[in-house]
Amino acid sequence: MTNIAKRRIGALAALVVALAAGAFLRPSAALAVEAGSVSIVHTSDSHGGYGFTSESGAPVGYYAAVAGLADSVDADLLLDAGDTFYGDSFATITNGESVARLMKAAGYDATTPGNHD
Repeated sequence: MTNIAKRRIGALAALVVALAAGAFLRPSAALAVEAGSVSIVHTSDSHGGYGFTSESGAPVGYYAAVAGLADSVDADLLLDAGDTFYGDSFATITNGESVARLMKAAGYDATTPGNHD
């Protein structure tokens, strides 16, 4: 048997195994349960920022705005993907503690460190 024939048989065998496994692992329609939905508000890369200026020139607290958004959409989870605790002097001087306090007050459920944290 040639190498090409062996590879084809191997690939065919792998396909059969994958299809058979899929047939056994697929959940039955009788076991299906409607799970509903999850609303997530997600932030990332704030780099220690704690505020910004609105179009009208008024100061806006970043975390207050995020908390307001999460409340307005009735979010189930408020998450942050990192690059949060360093960047702005406000955060860097306190080693990110000031931002952690703001995030806690805003109601964040979880965060993960980014490559700058």
